[in-house]
Amino acid sequence: MASPEESIEEELEVMYEERAGQHDALTVERLRAPLTDLALSPVVSVPTTGSVRDAVNQMKEHHCGAVLVLDAEGFVAGLFTERDLLSKVIDPPRDWREERVTDYMTPQVEVLRRNQSVAYALNYLHHGGYCHLPVVDRTGRPCGMLSMKHVVGFLAEFFRQEVMNLPPEPSDGALPQHGG
Repeated sequence: MASPEESIEEELEVMYEERAGQHDALTVERLRAPLTDLALSPVVSVPTTGSVRDAVNQMKEHHCGAVLVLDAEGFVAGLFTERDLLSKVIDPPRDWREERVTDYMTPQVEVLRRNQSVAYALNYLHHGGYCHLPVVDRTGRPCGMLSMKHVVGFLAEFFRQEVMNLPPEPSDGALPQHGG
């Protein structure tokens, strides 16, 4: 009779063999999959009448790096990102409760349609230098947000073993502190 440790080892071997058979390859067909196959972030937004403080509060509450600015009909009027906050709002210091988000957002934002392919979105993000892009439905209203995090997560799923089982690099140890 096998010991409990041997039984566990045998079960793990079977599990790994089963998983290896299910390994999904990154193919052209998978890259042609629609954006709806990705776990997009939900729409996090503020109205065009909102303040910079409103936008920052939404980003903090939802742990995201961008919020959509929506007009009264629910269409995308702009995008306010961490980059906008750092490059346009911080210096010189301003009262974020009084500053309108529309004065600092990126207007006329490029959008992706939910039926467009992952490959198209990846190309668009890369060549446009975008970190976040709104995804809209057929009426043009936002239905999600695509970020580089989503694309990296999508790609990492195809290389799960390679990514999760990387050995530590001895040369990547802690850096010595300078000063103080």
